[in-house]
Amino acid sequence: MNKAYFHVRQSVIDETYLTKLAKAGVGGGVKRLEKRLGKVLARPESYWESAVVEWHSVFDEAPLRAIATNISVAVRRIGRPDDLNIALHISVHVDWDLPHTGVPMSPDTLRLLADLEATLDIDIVPNLSPP
Repeated sequence: MNKAYFHVRQSVIDETYLTKLAKAGVGGGVKRLEKRLGKVLARPESYWESAVVEWHSVFDEAPLRAIATNISVAVRRIGRPDDLNIALHISVHVDWDLPHTGVPMSPDTLRLLADLEATLDIDIVPNLSPP
């Protein structure tokens, strides 16, 4: 199963802006990172996470583009702190027996991610079958 989601955080531990973002109609929710590298944090870090988009075969960027558009509209409406970090995480399972097509992104979606100043993390997980 392939999965993708947006993860938004601030460098300061304050979930006020993230709560505003969630209430601005982008869905998802504010969560708290309780541990890092096996250690319990004295002050848990807050982050906002979108709904997870899942697909089995050909990549469909439409749901991610819709989430990115909602984030963009909300950030324009409520402002953008300097320390805001937006990341799109994509995990793609590779079946070595099938032709590799990659993860195609349209120029419009890439432009939208650039406007959001979002980082893109693509994790290739080759666990469906051995090479």
